[in-house]
Amino acid sequence: MFFRKEQQLSINSMILVHGMKIHIMRKPIKHSYLRLKEKDGSIHVSIPLTKTDAQIRMFVSQHIVWIQKQLKKINRKSFAERMILQALPALVHWLGKAYEVKTTYSQTDFSIKPDQNNILNIKMPPDTSAELLNVAWDRFCEDTVRTIIQKLIPRWEKKIGVQVKKIMYKKMSTCWGSCTPASQRISINTKLAQHNPGCIEYVLVHELVHFLEASHNRRFHSLMSQYLPSWEKWKKLLKDRYATF
Repeated sequence: MFFRKEQQLSINSMILVHGMKIHIMRKPIKHSYLRLKEKDGSIHVSIPLTKTDAQIRMFVSQHIVWIQKQLKKINRKSFAERMILQALPALVHWLGKAYEVKTTYSQTDFSIKPDQNNILNIKMPPDTSAELLNVAWDRFCEDTVRTIIQKLIPRWEKKIGVQVKKIMYKKMSTCWGSCTPASQRISINTKLAQHNPGCIEYVLVHELVHFLEASHNRRFHSLMSQYLPSWEKWKKLLKDRYATF
């Protein structure tokens, strides 16, 4: 009994070459092919049925420099992806919308840019640590909140009749904002970057109204309703959607 060439079955095996496991697939082909799987770095060789193990070892040895180079790339990428998983979830919230995290690698550029398709594009060196990525993400959130506050502050100072001498941006875990009316300073939580801009505006107005009324009493609530009638809506949204990065 015999098989025509196109009917011959592939034969799978494995050998060691320079301490590396090589997955062999003998097939009815004329030429040899070498590939690495990016998922796990495994090395695979498709080889003609007639080739011996010695010939396979020679074929792999001839390409050892290329193999080592590709394995290095895969290991760097795997390391970077692990760092991302440690630092950021697969989905992050920015200005009230969910964004899918997508990474690309560059030796010279480090940037975080959301796009119109709700993708958060992170470009970074492949050896970026989780700590450095966290720092970059915190800075991105601070820049987001700072930009929004700086656009809002002149209008709200004029409307409420107060003046802010200093605004500090902090990553806080117990409050969205705080203020010291005597020194005319306010602090804004940079985690607000994950929320709707209306929530950021609410926190700013809340702290500015404290310049007029220090307590959360009836007068304070009345002033909030006077200056920002929708304040309770934004307060509830912050409470319902609160989550830390």
